[in-house]
Amino acid sequence: MIVHHDVPCVHVQVFSSARVIIQHTLLQKCNVCYNHGMKANRKLYINEVTVSGIKAITKPLTITFAKLGTSDEEALKRHNTTAIYGSNSAGKSSFIMALFLYKRLLMHEWARSFDDLVNEETESSLISLSYTVCTETDAEERALLFYKHTLRIGKKNPTSGYGIVEESLEELVGGLKGELVPILAAKDGEITFLMEDIPYPDQIKKEAMNLCYRASALQFVWDVVAVQNKHPNQNWMFACSPVAYLDVVLNETDMRPFFDADNRWGIGTKYVNQAMGLISIDYETKDIQVPKEDAARFEESVRRKTDLLRHFDPKLRSVVAIQESEAKDTYVYSIYLQYDGYRVSADMASTGAKKILALADALNDANRGCVVFVDEFDAGINDVLFARLVEFFAKYGRGQLVFTTHNLEPMNVLGERAKSVVFITDDGKVNYWTKRGNASVVKTYRHGLIEGVPFNVEAEDFLDVFWDSKQ
Repeated sequence: MIVHHDVPCVHVQVFSSARVIIQHTLLQKCNVCYNHGMKANRKLYINEVTVSGIKAITKPLTITFAKLGTSDEEALKRHNTTAIYGSNSAGKSSFIMALFLYKRLLMHEWARSFDDLVNEETESSLISLSYTVCTETDAEERALLFYKHTLRIGKKNPTSGYGIVEESLEELVGGLKGELVPILAAKDGEITFLMEDIPYPDQIKKEAMNLCYRASALQFVWDVVAVQNKHPNQNWMFACSPVAYLDVVLNETDMRPFFDADNRWGIGTKYVNQAMGLISIDYETKDIQVPKEDAARFEESVRRKTDLLRHFDPKLRSVVAIQESEAKDTYVYSIYLQYDGYRVSADMASTGAKKILALADALNDANRGCVVFVDEFDAGINDVLFARLVEFFAKYGRGQLVFTTHNLEPMNVLGERAKSVVFITDDGKVNYWTKRGNASVVKTYRHGLIEGVPFNVEAEDFLDVFWDSKQ
């Protein structure tokens, strides 16, 4: 990922077992960075996520990482890495999917098959995030700002498709025991409230008219105020941080409904590109079209994956972008893994290598103050190296990393930390591991002693499945 003044780029990633498909956006200018006070050490921290009505999740599922209003940054850092466990049908992937949809709605990209993701029983969905933005003022003083953003998804009427029927953005004022103050609200596609401090209210409402049903009102505010009118920074504008500072990484098997007919991933929109001063680059591992003015930065972004991948493939010399052809305004690249005396197309790399390539940009973000959610983080990665990677982020990560996994190694790494190992039970409840004397979280889990997660299966329980009476 290209980072200018350490301001991370916007991207959404999909890992494919067959190939790597990455939405990559390169920072073209830092006008917004300068005009709106986005400092290098600005950080986003997700305090709590509530999801309901998405795929298998019927009842509200809330995971709390730290209480909203926590003013101690060191306390937030102690909860910077979280592993989520549960059975195969508990709702782990549905939880991450909801965050992906939230991000996409912020980016004005409506999923064409979104209707298939709303739970048939509930016929409505809720996605709510409480988050803290850590930033610096021009006086170089630290500031913590607290927000809650909620999207309710449903139907305007029985014959309409699904859309955002209600949206609210609030700021928590007064710390842990403070009150939530409304910033904006929208209902059935129309903005119904904007706080007085937000300039250009008429223009915002006009541009958002009838469109807030398919996209978040938050982006319209940012687009009108920060991009079109280049208005000086206000605290409430930091509420837009999830647009740029939240990454979600999913497996392609979960994402097939979102691919266009030609299997190319289209997530970069003019709204986000304009707001963040970004250029959108769609790339796979072959036939990557890059504008000529961004070629050098693109090549560097690929080379920067080398250091991470070498830990998983010691024989690797470098990851390189080879220019295959040239058009009027673009170069066409393919990505290769360079070894001593030969190179291999990234398309032909091992599953683990492709997984690391797909994760590299997001993990870099997680170390720069972003929040990254990863589904099935461990898939295809060596257990020992996976555990060391988790340990690094727990000890040294400057952002927040949340992931689902079935691998038990992170339990050993995170078991000493309160609420860093989370279990989603089969009935949709959430249990947090807390250190209990000398008890091991791994042993407790394996023996079926985690409430709601009874893994008390014995080898003999499979006899009725595989036993052949004729043997």
